Amino acid sequence: MHFSSNAPDGTAFTATHTAWVAGLGQESTINRNLLLRFEVLYLSFLGNATAPSGVTGVSSSQSMYDIIFRIGLNYKFDWQGK
Repeated sequence: MHFSSNAPDGTAFTATHTAWVAGLGQESTINRNLLLRFEVLYLSFLGNATAPSGVTGVSSSQSMYDIIFRIGLNYKFDWQGK
C-alpha cells in the first residue's frame, strides 16, 4: 500500500507499507453436534516513510509483528433429525 500525507507546514510525505500473514488451524469434532477449533496467525508489517527531495533528515523504516491465537467452539444444528 502507498500513502501520502502533508505535515502542518504543507510538506508532503509518502509511505509504502507491506504486510503478510501465515496461519495454521485445526477443527475437530467432540460429539455429533460440537466442534472445537483453534488457529494461530502470524502477521508481519513492514514500512518505509520518506520526505520529498530537498528535505533532509526525515526518513524512517518500521517493522512490527503480531501473533494471534484463536480458540472456538461451534454447535452444528441437526435439522434432519438423523
